[in-house]
Amino acid sequence: MIGVNGEAKVLIMRYLRLIIFILTIGMAPTLVSAYGLIDESESNMAFIAMMSAGNTAAKVKQITKVPSVGVLSLNVPYLFGGNTAAEYQISASRNAGGIKRLRSALSANPVTRSALEQHGIPINLIAGVRVSSNGSLRVYVLH
Repeated sequence: MIGVNGEAKVLIMRYLRLIIFILTIGMAPTLVSAYGLIDESESNMAFIAMMSAGNTAAKVKQITKVPSVGVLSLNVPYLFGGNTAAEYQISASRNAGGIKRLRSALSANPVTRSALEQHGIPINLIAGVRVSSNGSLRVYVLH
């Protein structure tokens, strides 16, 4: 059996930790997928987007260009506390009528439908949308 002295063990452990760290950082984007992480401010905006989904449907009908789409999953938990997917589900059920109108408007507008398809976002999972003045969309997805 090959013996390893104390100094070699320390070097091996340092390299192993470094390799694990690099692999973890490298995998982080795949763990989050195309969805961004949500913080308290975005959480509040998500609730507002769900509550105003019916009004947003009217804006969506008039969109002629979507320069960018940002996606936030409401199923990804906060790193440090915050709202849970169940709380978002409650809000979505309370605002189901508006969300249904929003989804219909997103589907009916070929520009928004195409932009969402290009980003792999199923319209039936959208709980809310914020529309910026240039037509960019911030989409809140709830599975």
